[in-house]
Amino acid sequence: MGDREYLNILAWESVHADVGTLAGQIEASGYKPDLILGIGQGGIIPSTLLYFALPEARFRIVYPKASDPGAVEPPSDVAGRRVLLADDLAITGDSLLEVKNTIAALGPAEIRTACLYASTGYAGLDYLVRNLDPMERIVFPWYCGVDVDGVRVYKYKERFGKHEPVR
Repeated sequence: MGDREYLNILAWESVHADVGTLAGQIEASGYKPDLILGIGQGGIIPSTLLYFALPEARFRIVYPKASDPGAVEPPSDVAGRRVLLADDLAITGDSLLEVKNTIAALGPAEIRTACLYASTGYAGLDYLVRNLDPMERIVFPWYCGVDVDGVRVYKYKERFGKHEPVR
């Protein structure tokens, strides 16, 4: 399993609760995004749930170009708007930073970032539910399924593309 010692397989209920925590942090800060941009692949589901928790904002999905050569271009109507970038997990923060820089060039009034979880020591987020334990490998419910042999966890093959079972 590499440098991670244990799998933390999250239940859907945990994800929903953590999105609620994230939405509460955003509301408590007084920030009212005009647009939530979910970062694909992993951030699609958490950002969709966040959109339902903050329904005043519009919602789109964007993809870092480094991860998907056919990536959808960011919306062109971000100029002058308050933008919230949302993702599931920040390990290095590369995807988040790439999208943030792309959006910043389009002239938004403000950009803030939100993530459910991040590697310990990653400090580039405005809103975060929690830092991961250094020995923890988090598995979201959309990356696994239950079959007759129990829980089957999938990983990205070459990071993006088809999934293959880990166990």
